[in-house]
Amino acid sequence: MGAVFGYLLQQGKVTSCNVIENQFRLRDFTVLKVMGTAIVVGGIGVLLLVDTGNTKYYVKDANMLAVALGAALFGIGMVVYGYCPGTALGAIASGSVHAAVGAFGMIVGAILYALSFDWVKAHILNVWALGKVRLPDITGVPDGVWFAALAIGAGAFFFWVEASEAKARRAQGQAALPGLPIINSRKVHPMLAGLFNKLTGSTSVPAIEHDELVTAHQQRSCVIVDVREPHEFKGGHIPGAINHPLSRFDPDSLVHDKPVVLICQAGGRSATALRRAMAAGRQNIRHYAGGMSRWRAQGGPVA
Repeated sequence: MGAVFGYLLQQGKVTSCNVIENQFRLRDFTVLKVMGTAIVVGGIGVLLLVDTGNTKYYVKDANMLAVALGAALFGIGMVVYGYCPGTALGAIASGSVHAAVGAFGMIVGAILYALSFDWVKAHILNVWALGKVRLPDITGVPDGVWFAALAIGAGAFFFWVEASEAKARRAQGQAALPGLPIINSRKVHPMLAGLFNKLTGSTSVPAIEHDELVTAHQQRSCVIVDVREPHEFKGGHIPGAINHPLSRFDPDSLVHDKPVVLICQAGGRSATALRRAMAAGRQNIRHYAGGMSRWRAQGGPVA
């Protein structure tokens, strides 16, 4: 079960610090979707086990001041660290050095908490302590109603997030010039698509955001193709990038088994190369609009 859960964390991309940080920046709701699903499924599973007599609840003390302070510290830790304890272990397994450093910090923090527990118990745990109680005990509302409300609320939230993300994707894919459509080369002949976009002045091409490129680069889930000239490439490029100058750019020579991200100095040449690739019928390809100038400004690694 642990191996399966680790695999699902990796597939859900929550072992990336960028995904978790963007959750707190309200730019990526992957973490809430993954954790919300886990809470709902786990809660319903526990409810069924209890109702069938296969287990019973182990209720911990509801020390509300400690819970509030702990939640605040936990949230700050996730923002600074970029991981929660579980996703940190997944990131360590995938080779993240800074996740390993942070895990050492968690161990030190646990030791400090143990050494200061007597003071914490006397001054924090006893404040606003409600004892071993649950929401059904306090409110008189049955367990099933609480879990149903949780599931409905989570479902409504997931629907809202998916609708918002779909709307953002549609907005990102619209033409740069209002009223001028982008012809999809998957649906018509590639040459006609490229000719139509050129005649109408449509210059919008699929772009990848900085945080998404960082994640893809760290996970090696894409091939980065630098379309600058060789002397520019030697002056500094993204580690692992392939040099394929625009002056002799051939879309057919690009890899087919992985997503491709094109990059140049400022985004102009990569957009041109991408339009050529789209006109040739290539799919699963985007460009990094900011180019190496933005990559350097954002502190990205350079080889």
